[in-house]
Amino acid sequence: MAATGCVAIPTADGSDAGRFTASSLVAQRLFASMSVFGEEGAPEQAGPLLLAGFAFSGRHAAQGEWRGFPGARLVLPRTLVVRLGKRAFVTCIQPIDPACDRDALWDLLQQNLSRSLSAAAGSVELPAGLAGPSPLRSQPPFEPGAEYRVVADREHAVYRRQVSEALAAIERGKLHKVVLARSLQVEHPGSFSVVVLRDRLRQLYPDCVTHAFTREDGTFVCASPERLVSLHGGQVSTGALAGSSARGQTPEEDALLAEQLMRSSKERAEHAAVVDAIRAALEDICWPLQGPRQPELMRLAGIQHLHTPLTGRLLDARSPHRA
Repeated sequence: MAATGCVAIPTADGSDAGRFTASSLVAQRLFASMSVFGEEGAPEQAGPLLLAGFAFSGRHAAQGEWRGFPGARLVLPRTLVVRLGKRAFVTCIQPIDPACDRDALWDLLQQNLSRSLSAAAGSVELPAGLAGPSPLRSQPPFEPGAEYRVVADREHAVYRRQVSEALAAIERGKLHKVVLARSLQVEHPGSFSVVVLRDRLRQLYPDCVTHAFTREDGTFVCASPERLVSLHGGQVSTGALAGSSARGQTPEEDALLAEQLMRSSKERAEHAAVVDAIRAALEDICWPLQGPRQPELMRLAGIQHLHTPLTGRLLDARSPHRA
């Protein structure tokens, strides 16, 4: 999927959980104002679609490295290209003024489509003949010979002390599960290509979802195996991903590390906590929520995780709650 241009940025006010409800209402009003023309039977992924981003926390502050990325943001792109197997679908969105010149508007739409397809070719592989190859794919991401400088947000000794304090809090029963992380800033004096970085992440992690969102002078790039939730025809799909181990250098070492991960009481307990949290979050809107009794292994380049896929049917708001 690749999107270029911006037709509208609808405002969704609200904080914490309220931002999701506000965003849903904004989206419903926006789609109700649209007329869609095109191929009959096209998949729902073909658009028009709203691209949305939400901060992890309702107390998010759009500053520092997150400058320009608010707690909730919706974008209606001018052109959306979606590739599904060997087919590609293009959606173009054009605001229409009742007093506009119809022929001039059509010419403008054609021009926007041509420019957008050329730009999209750098982000998504298009069928032959739809757009030419991207010249960015052959460019190196960095200037040759340049070196990196890595700066952590805290000293390693401070981080280790925080880990010890978290473990002590778990022993006292104050915490059940906690995830500690550090931020690393990698500085480089040469040029940098987000497109090349994203393509390399996609090649390294073909089973992950790779994102690249640009705001002002910053771009959020991510390759993640985690899916928050998907909904298709009333079917809800999500999953728990918690408990990790490195991959082995040989098939024998890899199998041993996988077995140790599956048998680890610590990793299994952390994984169970995530499964329980997901079930608790969805039990009032989705039933029954089904999944395997034992976690599976999700193996990626350099790391493997415990994974429990979960699916269920969305409850009808008019139906009585389950017993």
